[in-house]
Amino acid sequence: MMSVLGIAAVYRLIRHGDAVMEQLRHPVEGSFYATFPIAMLVMAAVWTIRGVILEEKHLQLQTEIAPDVKLTCDPDKLERVVDNLIRNAISYSYPNTAISLEMHTTEEYAVLTICNTGRTISPEKLDRIFEQFFRGDSSRATATGGAGLGLAIAKQITELHGGTIKADSRNEQIRFTVTLPLRQKIV
Repeated sequence: MMSVLGIAAVYRLIRHGDAVMEQLRHPVEGSFYATFPIAMLVMAAVWTIRGVILEEKHLQLQTEIAPDVKLTCDPDKLERVVDNLIRNAISYSYPNTAISLEMHTTEEYAVLTICNTGRTISPEKLDRIFEQFFRGDSSRATATGGAGLGLAIAKQITELHGGTIKADSRNEQIRFTVTLPLRQKIV
């Protein structure tokens, strides 16, 4: 049975999650768009989680980031996308494995890929992975500490920037790919 404090924490989390999702539905209010070096944004997210979080599971973080790529975006929101994806990879990685974070460009897009080694996600769960409050492995809810909002938020922010996000999983490899247009029209 859940304690009163536990119920209150869940209620606050749901309220907070709804507020975040509502803010994301209205991108003009509270957004700051600028042309920003995407490598700096990605590395800022990496820097905030290095150290203890990776060391707990003896994980390596390998990065290959294309330099000098600029993107018109809300840098705070896009940093949150990267942060959410890295934290998700950490939570669901097997110990003593590597997480790779790569960013390259095509003529029209910046493509960010985060890949980790962990339990393969079934196709049924992949179809729902970006839904609010969806937990891929409910038995690990307390171990990973998440509420099932991170990937839903990442999807909302990515779409607000005219991009796409997709997940793929096979042979104990989980890959998230974010594709963002390099030339974006801000409305």
